[in-house]
Amino acid sequence: MLCIYIIEETDNKVYPYSLYFLRELLPFCRKIIVLISEKTPEEDKQSIEELGCQCLRRPDSEIGVESWRYGLDFIDYNNIKKYSSVILCNNSFFGPFSDLNSVFLKMEQERCDFWGITEIKTESLTYLQNYFLCFKRSLTSSSLFRSFCRKVLSGKAGKKEEIEKKITDYFIRAGFSYKSFISYSQVSKAGTPDSTQFSPVDLLKLGAPFVKKELFINDSNKQFLTGTLEYPNAAIDFIRTKTNYPFQLFYKYIVKKVPASRLKTIFLTDFVTSGYISKERKSKSKVALILHVFYPELLGNCKKYVLSMRPEDKVVIVSSSSTLLRSYENELQTKFPNLEIRLQPNRGRNEAAYFLTCKDILENYDVVCLAHDKKLPHLPQVEGEKAFVHCFENCLSSISHVDQVIKLFDSIEYLGLLCPPTPQVAAWRDLSSNPYGLNLKQAKELIRGVNKDFPFDVNPPFPVGSVFWVRKGALNNLLNLTLSDFPEEPLPSDGTFLHALERLYPAFVVMNGYVPGWIFSDKGFKVYTEEVSINLRRLASASLVFKNFGAIGLIKKILKKNLIHYNLIKKYLQ
Repeated sequence: MLCIYIIEETDNKVYPYSLYFLRELLPFCRKIIVLISEKTPEEDKQSIEELGCQCLRRPDSEIGVESWRYGLDFIDYNNIKKYSSVILCNNSFFGPFSDLNSVFLKMEQERCDFWGITEIKTESLTYLQNYFLCFKRSLTSSSLFRSFCRKVLSGKAGKKEEIEKKITDYFIRAGFSYKSFISYSQVSKAGTPDSTQFSPVDLLKLGAPFVKKELFINDSNKQFLTGTLEYPNAAIDFIRTKTNYPFQLFYKYIVKKVPASRLKTIFLTDFVTSGYISKERKSKSKVALILHVFYPELLGNCKKYVLSMRPEDKVVIVSSSSTLLRSYENELQTKFPNLEIRLQPNRGRNEAAYFLTCKDILENYDVVCLAHDKKLPHLPQVEGEKAFVHCFENCLSSISHVDQVIKLFDSIEYLGLLCPPTPQVAAWRDLSSNPYGLNLKQAKELIRGVNKDFPFDVNPPFPVGSVFWVRKGALNNLLNLTLSDFPEEPLPSDGTFLHALERLYPAFVVMNGYVPGWIFSDKGFKVYTEEVSINLRRLASASLVFKNFGAIGLIKKILKKNLIHYNLIKKYLQ
């Protein structure tokens, strides 16, 4: 067989998952031609050639199916007849997850002229998906195959979906027949034409060797709207537990290409602890708490949560007030033999405490809770109290809760950060739709300064209030900060380097190869569920107002100062 394999990446690199596919395919092919970008690094080209494949740099003006034509032109159509079959495929999938030999044996016995792995069925048409197509000699020896390359595999062919339809339709009209390794009828779900997106686990169970990358890489909105948000995670679970595929090939690619919010969704890193109490923590991890304190009046509240740590844990209290440090020392020294107090300048607040004053703690302890007392004097007192409780209840609610958090880090090797969920009430009720606020420009500049190619996360699952748990190594990017990086006091309530940095913690965790997640205590989850429910009703009511009046009509009425409608809008949007 002859195979022409296209590699297209936004950064023009060749990733190990592609090399694995080629290595698995080689035993079945006399020749494999790999088409890469003109900008692909030379060492990546060499890694392909070392496998025994021929590697061609295609013009970057030829993308997608045009690259197949480039490869076929290179072979010369008269030579194509020498091969029993011609495979045209690209790197839009992971795999193989099953034995390719069984795939080829089955399809060799099928009475057809060309075949693919899966097919799409619409109301008017059924056609093969073009991520992996195999054309038998009965078709490639025909003059129509060359004509197909000239007419269909051209820059004027149209969008991907249109090309897929044209490839199948072109040969069917010419009298050729096709088969799909897994037919649509085997995995069909009414109203869902693409089984690679709506039946990924069913396909794997039936022996499909590949899973499309878009199942994991596409944003979550489409899957949310179709009720399939958990499908990527189900596919991941199947791949990890039911196949021999090297999971790290998949994982290392995904964490480079997908923002933190999407990773959190596809790995479903949301956890709720139970009230189960154990006599001892069964973990070898070194655990620490870093607590930055500023308000003397919150000592009692903070002490309550500090006591959720076990006596053997390291507890470090940081403050710019030596008096306050002595107060904490008097309250906690009998409970924690490893208690330490550290004085720092009144600059950088809790972020300086985390990454400068206690840099050694993050470097030497396996799992660390980063926390600080919260009061929010610029808001009503009740809202400041809510922020404090939301953060601490979900991070340090009890000894049992902390033990279960440590167990999560011990058992999930890719888990890098756990924080309370985005608040849904009071001053934070619209934070989910506008997470950056005044900090968007500065956050983008910070990310570009660290890694210009890193995908910017428009909805980061960041620890609002900067109270969270983190794994050793997950925030290494921040351990080189100096005091001069932090702004001097006094600081505004928003829009500073500290506020931008807070929103980027999940991004830094992903850069270091880990996934962020949310953590709830049992009580915290119950409260949060009610708050989310009320917020959803509020948003639905606001949406109804827009639906009834129409966006343009609504704006006109506001501009005319029609107070009846203005007050109605104000009521629902507040």
